[in-house]
Amino acid sequence: MSRILESAKLSDLLLLLEKPELTREEREAIRKISLKLEAVIPAEGHITNIYGGDGIAEWQIIRRYAANRDMFFYNATSLELDNATNDATAGDVIILPTGTISGNHSFKAGVHYVGEARYACILSGQITLGVSTTLGNLSVVRTADSANELTCILGPASGVAYISNCHISSTQSGAGDAFGVSAQAGGSIETWMCYLYGESGSGSGYGVHQSSGSVINHGGRANGSTGPCSS
Repeated sequence: MSRILESAKLSDLLLLLEKPELTREEREAIRKISLKLEAVIPAEGHITNIYGGDGIAEWQIIRRYAANRDMFFYNATSLELDNATNDATAGDVIILPTGTISGNHSFKAGVHYVGEARYACILSGQITLGVSTTLGNLSVVRTADSANELTCILGPASGVAYISNCHISSTQSGAGDAFGVSAQAGGSIETWMCYLYGESGSGSGYGVHQSSGSVINHGGRANGSTGPCSS
């Protein structure tokens, strides 16, 4: 079995782990071979890369290539999230780990972004969605004290983007407006079972903001210091 595994791709190892008939010895052999691919497969089946000299496995951003299910790994940083997005093609899935990733990001059209846990996977910058981009199972939480607009998620310039099972909260302590999700670029956003919130100290605060485009909510809740929705 080891000789076969040594020539396997990471995606092959994942498929093997799904087989219930594997013995403990066979599972251990898979994990040992995975080390040669610079990855570790813990007992529960997650995959991480190893970095640093202490031998501790760190959670990573994972990009799953739609064409053949190959997996590619990136450090859980703002720069590497952009790198994963740049490398992705429509249909790919980008899995975000628990923790907070800062910075503003434009998510690619047709790519699916999913967090490992709704409240433990946090993006703290503005996220701009492309056409048919999907976002799910994570939080976008932003805070500021300024006169500038503070938006968590900005919709696409055309077409529709999709958000499901997300916690989205914008809190502006200053005079700037605060929006949870905003359709102001021309396209639309559809949300399912999301919490959308916008609060401003002396500006407008809406969970849902619409000026050029539309937001359609299916379930969930929208709230804001001015109102749940701007129109």
